[in-house]
Amino acid sequence: MSALGCRFGFGVLLLALSTSPGCSERSVFLSFSKAVTSPAPSPLPEGTFAIRTGEELRHTQAKLTGVSPEQGAATGSLYPGSDTESQDAVNIAGVYSRVRPLLATTNDLQGLSEFKQFANLKLAAAFCHQVACNPSPPAYLPRIDQGAELAFGVEGNRLDFAQKLLEQLWGPADQGTLPPRATAASDVAEYLSELYLARTQLKKCTNTALSVNATTANLEQARSIAKAACTLVLGSLPVQKF
Repeated sequence: MSALGCRFGFGVLLLALSTSPGCSERSVFLSFSKAVTSPAPSPLPEGTFAIRTGEELRHTQAKLTGVSPEQGAATGSLYPGSDTESQDAVNIAGVYSRVRPLLATTNDLQGLSEFKQFANLKLAAAFCHQVACNPSPPAYLPRIDQGAELAFGVEGNRLDFAQKLLEQLWGPADQGTLPPRATAASDVAEYLSELYLARTQLKKCTNTALSVNATTANLEQARSIAKAACTLVLGSLPVQKF
């Protein structure tokens, strides 16, 4: 596997699992947050290691991103569960229906198998697609509507993006169960830097057909980078774990 394939093919999963055989990724997302779920899980003894079931995870990711867990539930003509207006294949209902059999059905450690981790990242990517790839991104994805060069070409802006993303998806930095925020933000900013350097090789991130020009390409690259970083953070153990 090439270095780029290693970094961008499996890097997100490896970071989420805190293992990186053959890759250079830094494993940082090892602790967990108190993200709110709906429906609420049963109380667990203090210190219990438990993960969210697929249904709990879907509602948690919806709560954190601001995207409806039922987004795309109306059946369209092109994709199972697709959005009837945009015919967007990457919608929450459609993706969840496909990955649900692989997601955890109990709160025990069986949910950390590699197949369930892939399913979790697929669901996280669907939520992140909805927030990053549409024309009006939320405020916790700063500057991506102004293009990749401004959002990610400047070190300070990458760090600002990372800090806002972590604040949104992991919650306040003063939670004792989270890793040090400065370290996590630095790692996400470094990941953004690598994505920015490889921006011309990333898959386009858009829901609509856009004309090909420099401005459009710059915006598409920003959305692609933002989606990848969002997926990394939303698909990590701090969101999965109680």
